[in-house]
Amino acid sequence: MKRAFLLVLFCVVLLAGYTVTRTLLAKEKATLTFHSFDGGGPRYSVVFDSDIVSCQKEKRYKKPDHKRLKGAGYDVVFTFTGLKTGETIVTVQKRSPVKEALNEDRQYKLKVDNDLNVKIEAVNPASAVR
Repeated sequence: MKRAFLLVLFCVVLLAGYTVTRTLLAKEKATLTFHSFDGGGPRYSVVFDSDIVSCQKEKRYKKPDHKRLKGAGYDVVFTFTGLKTGETIVTVQKRSPVKEALNEDRQYKLKVDNDLNVKIEAVNPASAVR
C-alpha cells in the first residue's frame, strides 16, 4: 500500500510541473458605438454592400432598471466580424425621430486581413469612433 501511495505521489509531483497551454488566436473584431435614449433618441443603422464582414447590432442599456426609467440611455454597438480578406466602406445612418435636421451619415473603412482581423477607420476625420 505504501508503495502504491508513493507511486501516485510521484506521478502527481511529476504532473504538477507539467502544464499544457493551448493558445487560441481570437479574431480581432471591430466595433462602433453610438449613444441614444428611449422615447426620442436617434436610431442607428448600418448600410454596406460587401461579403467580407458580418455585422451584429446590440443595444446596451446603462442601468439595469432601464424599463422603469423614462428616456433611459443606452449604447447601440455594431460589431463587425471578418469573413474574408478585403476592404469595404460602411455607412452608419443616424436618424432622429424628432428633427430631420439632426440626421447624419458617417462613413468608415473596414479592412479585413488574411487572419480575418478587422480594422476600422473613419473616412471623414470628423466621424468619431468610440
